[in-house]
Amino acid sequence: MTPEGKVQADIMKHAYDEGFLTLRFEVMGQAGYPDLMFIGFNTVGFMEVKKAGETPTSLQAHRLMKINKHGVLATYCDRLDDAEDFINVLKSG
Repeated sequence: MTPEGKVQADIMKHAYDEGFLTLRFEVMGQAGYPDLMFIGFNTVGFMEVKKAGETPTSLQAHRLMKINKHGVLATYCDRLDDAEDFINVLKSG
């Protein structure tokens, strides 16, 4: 498993344990959209997962910004701790 894949698997397990439906998100024919979609507690959120120390590409950052401008929480994480914080924000509404 790649370092990014390990982070993603840990995030997905944590989100599941917190009660979220977590899906790998892919928009066919379009690059740059976040890796994960979280559904639960009357909310939806998106997350781009990077290996430790990496940041999103300019296209990924643009997609995250556009999602946020539409009133949906979206972020990137390169560590489980940051992802846990984001999942807690989603859960609290």
